[in-house]
Amino acid sequence: MKTSAAESAVELDGVHLRLDGKAVLSDIRLALPRGVFLGIIGPNGGGKSTLARVMLGLIKPDRGKVAVFGRPPEEAFGRIGYLPQAPELDRRFPISVREAVLLGRLGLRRRGRLGRADRRAVAEALASSGLSDLADRPFGSLSRGQQQRALLARALVSGPELLVLDEPTAGIDTPAEAGFYELLNGLKGRITIILISHDIGVISSLVDWIACLNVRLFCHESPEILPEDLQRVYGCPVDMIAHGVPHRVVARHRQR
Repeated sequence: MKTSAAESAVELDGVHLRLDGKAVLSDIRLALPRGVFLGIIGPNGGGKSTLARVMLGLIKPDRGKVAVFGRPPEEAFGRIGYLPQAPELDRRFPISVREAVLLGRLGLRRRGRLGRADRRAVAEALASSGLSDLADRPFGSLSRGQQQRALLARALVSGPELLVLDEPTAGIDTPAEAGFYELLNGLKGRITIILISHDIGVISSLVDWIACLNVRLFCHESPEILPEDLQRVYGCPVDMIAHGVPHRVVARHRQR
C-alpha cells in the first residue's frame, strides 16, 4: 500500500545508524498510516529500542529521513506518547499515582499552571486504565503490573495521536499482562500504536501490521508472520504455532 507523507503517522526512508562502529539500523524503510497498530519483533540487540528512539527524535540517524505526521519528530511535540522499556523507578519517591499520571500533562503546559482541564484528563486516564481506586496510593506501593498501567495512563493523558511502547509487559505476571493488552486493544483504531515485544503470539493476535527487525526491517501490511522472514531475522530455523490449530509446524534443526 502506498502512503503519502501527509497520510503517514511515521515515515522512515533509508535510515542508517551506526553506534560504536557497528551497524545498528540499515536502510530502514517504513510508511505507517495513521490509526494502524504495528507490532515490531526481533532478537535482543537487533535495534528495536534504538529504532523507537529514532522515531521519537531522541537519536539522530547518520542518514535517512524520519518524519512523524509529516514533520521532524522533535516538532511533533505533544502528539506522541511513549512508554520506555523497564523504566527505572525509585519506589521510595514520594508521589501518588494521580501525581505520576499528571506529569504527562506538563509537556502541554510550557507556561502557566495545571488547571481543571488537566485534572479532568487525569481522572479520565485513571478510569480508562482501571486505576481510579488507586489514585491516591503511593506510586511505589503498586505492583509492577499496576505501575505499568499507571505509566500507560501517563503516556495517554496528553491525548497523543501516536503511542510507542517498548517491551511494556517485561517483568509483569500473566494476569497483569493480559489486562495491559486488553487496554491496548481498546485503543486500537483510535490512535496509531507501535508495540515492541518479544511475545510473537500476543503480537500476532493484536496488531494490524507486523514487522521483524534485526538491523534491517521486514514489514508486512498484515498480522501474518512469514517463516522465511523469521529465519532471516533470527538467523536459525523457527517453530511456528498456529492460533486455533492444535499442532505446531516445527522446522528441522541441523545437528551440530
